Amino acid sequence: MRDLLAHKIRIIRKLNQWEAYGGAYKNIKRLKQGLPSYMRDMTIINKAIKELHKEGIIILHKKNTCISLNTHEKDKIKKYLNA
Repeated sequence: MRDLLAHKIRIIRKLNQWEAYGGAYKNIKRLKQGLPSYMRDMTIINKAIKELHKEGIIILHKKNTCISLNTHEKDKIKKYLNA
């Protein structure tokens, strides 16, 4: 559970660093390459992405192969960035 939270935070920070909001989406494979080697387990990454999508923090694009941050949920994003 704690590992999943660490992945969520890292994914949000990486998308924020790339300024991937709204239509400026990034490929999930590219996101994986931007993570440290010990965090590159795709099963955990996919689970974290799925939960972030349920929370409304990220938006899925192109048949769920690309993601971006939801501009309408900036308060939730800030909570993760400050964690």
